Amino acid sequence: MDLLALLVILIVHLLQVAGSPIQARQIPGLLFNLRVSNISAHFTAASLLNNQLSRVDFNVAPVLSLLSILETVTIDSVTLTAVSGTTTIFTINKTFDPALQVPTNGSVSSGVFTNVPLTQGSAATLSAVNSGTLTANGQFNTHVTIITSPLTLPLPLTTIDSLVPTAWSISFF
Repeated sequence: MDLLALLVILIVHLLQVAGSPIQARQIPGLLFNLRVSNISAHFTAASLLNNQLSRVDFNVAPVLSLLSILETVTIDSVTLTAVSGTTTIFTINKTFDPALQVPTNGSVSSGVFTNVPLTQGSAATLSAVNSGTLTANGQFNTHVTIITSPLTLPLPLTTIDSLVPTAWSISFF
């Protein structure tokens, strides 16, 4: 057993003795998370009339602790809800096939989603355009590979990123 595995076991034991319900399988979540770093949304005249965004994409970046033991991170699926104030603007559900590989020292694009329905319609969405930011509520189903074993574990993550820079664009042709 290597030193890092021993430290993880010790930390879990100390937290359990202190009354925390933490389990060993939850440790990677303490060392790693994802954040939505930016969102791009595009309207066309036709998509506005149809209460849709013509296309949307976002970037995801890892948030690693200094003690990270992760070698690789992949995203199997995501549910992302974009909110302005208390108004839900849109929701995206996507399963990635193949899984989306997230670099541990950078970010990755989600790819383009087309004809995304606007939850509250075009008029309510246009009022959110001026702010230039959205809150992104994400539920990511990921797999992480730990350096020490190598062991690949499923790791569901829920993130709430406030003030995510959002670039809006529109074309009429």
